[in-house]
Amino acid sequence: MCAAVLLSLRLTLFQTSAALVSLTNVGNYTKNSLHSIFTVFGEEVGKWSGRHWNYDVLYTVDRRIFAVLFLGFCLWRITRIIEINDLIRELAYLFMALLSGFAAWFFPWYVAWLLPLAAFTESVRLRWAIVAFSFCALALYAFPHSLLEPPATHWLLFSIRLVIVHLLPAAVFIWGVTVWNRLNGIMADLGLITSRR
Repeated sequence: MCAAVLLSLRLTLFQTSAALVSLTNVGNYTKNSLHSIFTVFGEEVGKWSGRHWNYDVLYTVDRRIFAVLFLGFCLWRITRIIEINDLIRELAYLFMALLSGFAAWFFPWYVAWLLPLAAFTESVRLRWAIVAFSFCALALYAFPHSLLEPPATHWLLFSIRLVIVHLLPAAVFIWGVTVWNRLNGIMADLGLITSRR
């Protein structure tokens, strides 16, 4: 089954490697994604080391590495689909990975694609990660534009903003439910709430 899906994708959508690499963006630049940090950081490291790496080269390397990682992640998640509830959960994982880990462009309204999946998924961790992603995406508007341009001179604020948007929801996914359950347990033990939820 998986082989048939891959073959059909290869024959229809991804006839060349350029088609796969340009899956989510047009042109050789990034906007509001973690890849912006990688390319800016790569340019800075190049300047410090005296190599002066070209932005287009860094962008191409970034796209190829993350295309392979994203494709591997997709294949891994597809193998976990058995029934309709699994399909909903895995689609949410794939969209989260697409928006946070692969897309070279990101704007806050893209998170709207995830909200219906959050409503239907049975995974509490994933639901809270999507809600956190929806909230954190607003951090793109929290920093005045004058503090962020040009990114090479204001790289710290530029990077903090993108880390809040893309990595904080991952932290909520990893640790959020555990912390919530512990807090509920402590409050139940103290008699502050009637039962553990």
